[in-house]
Amino acid sequence: VKLLADFEKDPAAADKQYKGKTVIVSGEVMDMQVNHDSTSYVLLNSPESSMGSVQCLFSADQVANTSKLQREQQTTITGVCDGMDDVQVTVVVKNSSIN
Repeated sequence: VKLLADFEKDPAAADKQYKGKTVIVSGEVMDMQVNHDSTSYVLLNSPESSMGSVQCLFSADQVANTSKLQREQQTTITGVCDGMDDVQVTVVVKNSSIN
């Protein structure tokens, strides 16, 4: 996931380049979960990353699609970049949908 590598290399520059913009990310599914409010997320891993992941957030109407994914499956997701979450060391992509 080039997006993740860019944030790891230079967070400030990547923030200016990606934040608030629609991005397409591809990677291997590390984890996925449906939250108590019926929203869900998918964590994507990347061989280009040394430490983080991309956390793609999905609305409740996308749960049927995310539940079809399996760990280690390659997938492509479109959403809006919300920047780096320094606490979890993830790049957050909101309003996601599976391509």
